[in-house]
Amino acid sequence: MKIQLTPSILDYLIEQGYKYCLSNTQSIDKGSTDVTITLTPVTRRPRLETMPLEYDTFFNITQEPRQMAMGVDETEILVDLNDIEHPAFQTVLYGFNV
Repeated sequence: MKIQLTPSILDYLIEQGYKYCLSNTQSIDKGSTDVTITLTPVTRRPRLETMPLEYDTFFNITQEPRQMAMGVDETEILVDLNDIEHPAFQTVLYGFNV
């Protein structure tokens, strides 16, 4: 599941021990959006030499993603939560457990 990155989601990820985000950047032409950045949280520092091909770089979760969560002009910032199924995260997403 990919959703828009918000400060509360970022705070939850940090609380859960995520320290870095892999990043995939794509140019798109979607209304007022020119770029989509998809972040995938990870707990360990990635090595550039062995990073999966679909990612261009990575960030420290408390640095660039914090700025991105506040919004970037003409850029859609998504976080890929496919591996995050912790029940408490449902409360962060929806305000209640699903």
